[in-house]
Amino acid sequence: LGVGALVAAVVPPPAPPAPPPATGAAWQPDRQSVQVQDQVLATLMKVLALVPTAPSRALPLVVGRLPHKSRDTDAHCLALRAAFAVALSPAGATIRDELLAAVVDKLLELDVDIAWQHISERPEEEADEEHDQQAQIEAEVEDMFALEGVTDLELNGNHHSGRQHRGGWEGPAAPALVPAAERTVADEQAAKLDAMMELTLSHLEARVQGGTAAA
Repeated sequence: LGVGALVAAVVPPPAPPAPPPATGAAWQPDRQSVQVQDQVLATLMKVLALVPTAPSRALPLVVGRLPHKSRDTDAHCLALRAAFAVALSPAGATIRDELLAAVVDKLLELDVDIAWQHISERPEEEADEEHDQQAQIEAEVEDMFALEGVTDLELNGNHHSGRQHRGGWEGPAAPALVPAAERTVADEQAAKLDAMMELTLSHLEARVQGGTAAA
């Protein structure tokens, strides 16, 4: 019961989400949250060191307390910070690989949740410029056919623009840009994943330097 209460206190309860960091930016934790977590972790480490069976009992508790994907960046990164602190401690040596595997599973869960079509891979200005270039090319092609006496009706068998009925690579029409709201959600998820990956890579680097990396 004591270990479970300590593990539950490692991450603060749900609250209004904090603004996510910019994509690729390092996570900057709240100072008060870190101070509280450090105090909880110090007590948890003592329990894990004093009770031989505590680490094996703590493992499913720590894994089970990893935040749901809907929680904000602070909750996820604080949870990873705590899990990695336990993994690097002498008392957590027997469960450090299992903790890392659980974190990787969480990263994969977030990664697959980010639909690729919701990520704005190109600025809107670039997409608009490409659309204008495509329209200019189509206009030049239509002018060429007009000069040769080939009408749109003869090309398509109807009075609609040939561009509306094209398929294949060109598609039926120019692709619509992703709504701003959907891009915002996807960008926030991507920023969260980036911050978590940075923590994971830092943990792996610390393990390599400390000689505790998995074989």
